Amino acid sequence: MDFALFTREGLVMGLRWVHFFSGITWIGILYYFNFIQGEFFKETDGATKNNAVSKLVPRALWWFRWGAMFTFLSGVGMLSISGKDLGSDFFYTSYLAGAKNCYRFY
Repeated sequence: MDFALFTREGLVMGLRWVHFFSGITWIGILYYFNFIQGEFFKETDGATKNNAVSKLVPRALWWFRWGAMFTFLSGVGMLSISGKDLGSDFFYTSYLAGAKNCYRFY
């Protein structure tokens, strides 16, 4: 059995799994902030809220920030590796034309 992890397809597969799990982490923490933490802070007293803000919120924001970053970076990695399969017009219309328009309006 040939294990193809260290090929181009294996790298895209690994990036896809990183993208999937980091996206779940990112969106899960977003739902936590919107539905759980917000309601908890509305109902709690000042001392408990202060304790939660100083200890819990920085940790949750750390996971949220890096979940978003790994989702973005793995998506860009997948696109840069397998984007040439989409054709050269894809990169021209998406990236180069967008960059030209941003520069033109700057």
